[in-house]
Amino acid sequence: ARAGGAALLAQSSVNVFGEHMGSGSGDGHDPFSGLRRLLGFDELPAGGSMLVGSNSRFRAMLEGIKDTDLARQLESLTELCEVLCMATEETLQTFSVDSFLPPLIRLVGFEASAEIMLLSCRAIAYIIEAIPGSSAAVVHFGSIPPLCAKLMAIEYIDVAEQALLTLHKISIEHAGQLLRARGIPAVLSYLDFFPISVQRTGMSTVANMCKRVTGDCLTLVIESVPQLSEMVLHTDGTLAEHVCTSFCRLVTSLSGSKDSLEQIAGQGLIPNVWKVVSSWLLSGSGSEDKKKEQHANANFGVELVSQLLQMLATLSSVSPKLCALILSQPDVGQVLRSKILVERLEAGGGEPSGSAAAVAERRRSSMEHSSKSSPQLLRAVMALTSALLPVLPTMPPRDTDGGKAAAGAAAKKGGKAKASGKT
Repeated sequence: ARAGGAALLAQSSVNVFGEHMGSGSGDGHDPFSGLRRLLGFDELPAGGSMLVGSNSRFRAMLEGIKDTDLARQLESLTELCEVLCMATEETLQTFSVDSFLPPLIRLVGFEASAEIMLLSCRAIAYIIEAIPGSSAAVVHFGSIPPLCAKLMAIEYIDVAEQALLTLHKISIEHAGQLLRARGIPAVLSYLDFFPISVQRTGMSTVANMCKRVTGDCLTLVIESVPQLSEMVLHTDGTLAEHVCTSFCRLVTSLSGSKDSLEQIAGQGLIPNVWKVVSSWLLSGSGSEDKKKEQHANANFGVELVSQLLQMLATLSSVSPKLCALILSQPDVGQVLRSKILVERLEAGGGEPSGSAAAVAERRRSSMEHSSKSSPQLLRAVMALTSALLPVLPTMPPRDTDGGKAAAGAAAKKGGKAKASGKT
C-alpha cells in the first residue's frame, strides 16, 4: 500500500509540474515550468533571472548617467526616475545606492542643462523615499551643499523647488547636518517665490532644523530671526503654525541661555506672538470691536497655543527684560484673567444692582474657574501668569518654640495673679 501511494504521488507530481520533482536539475529543465504553465505564468523568467535582468538594467542606467552625451544622460535619468517612482522592495534588491549617488550629486550642479539638474534632484528624493536608511548615504556623499546652492541663487524655479523638496526629506533624519550647512538661510532666501504648498514644506524644513539648534550654532539662525518673527503673522495658517513651532523649539533648545533667548525674542517676536495668542484666547468672547481686531490665525489648535504660552512663560522666567516686554503688551492681565476666571451673572441675566461697593463685592464672590478652557490650555495660562507675577519677599521664619515659651510664661503669671486675688 505504501509503495502504491508513493507511485501515485510521483505520477501526480509528473502531471502537475511536467516532470518528476526528484529529477536532477543538471539537465537544464525548470522543475516549475509545468506549474507556471498551469497558472498562466509560463512567460515569466525562471529562478533568479528576474534579478539578473533588473541588475543589468540598472547597470545600463548608471552607464548612461555617467556618459558625456547629454541625450543619453537625459534618457537614463528619466528612466531612473520612472523606475524609482514605481519601485518596490523586490525591484530594488540589486540597486546600488553608493554607485548612483555620486554621479547624481555631481549632476545637481550641471549648469548646461536645467532638465538634467531637475531630474537629478528628483532622483535623489526618490531614492530617499524608496530605500529606507538611504538618507545617511545621501548626506555622506555631500548632497546638501549643491542642493542649498540651488536655493541661494535661483536660476530655474522648478529646479530650486525640487531642491527644496529634497532638502525637506533630508531634514527629517539629518536636520543637524542641514543646519550646519546654513540650511535655514538657504530655505528662507527666496521662499516667497514658491507656491504656498512649497512654502509650507520649506517652513516645515526650518522647524525640523530648529530642533537641533544649540548655543554653539546660534549664529546660523540669528540672521533669519527677524524674517521669521514677521512670518508669525502670515496670512496662511499652516505656514504660520510651522513658524510658531520653529520658535517653540528654538526656545526649548536654548532655555538655559539667557543671552541667546534675549537675542531671539528681542527682534519683534514677542509682540507678534502675543497678537496671535491674545486673538485666539479672545475668540468667541468680547465686544464686536475686539472680534474685528482678531488675527487671521485665530484658528490655531489648543496644543499650539498652549506651546506658545509655555514659550512666553519660559522667556519671562529666564529674563527680567523679556518679562517686562511681555507685560507691556496690550491687555495682558485682562486676557489671561478671562481664561482663568469668568463672571457668573445674577439670575435674570441682568447687571448687578445696588451700591458700587455692594456690586464689587458680589462680583468678587461670583468668580469661578472657567470650565470652557481645556486643562492643557489652563495649565499654560497659569504658567505664564505665575512667571509674570513678581517674586514675593522672603519672610523670616516664625519662632514657634519662643512663642510657646512666652505663652507658657503668660499662663503662669496669670495663675499666680488669680491665687493672690483669692487670698
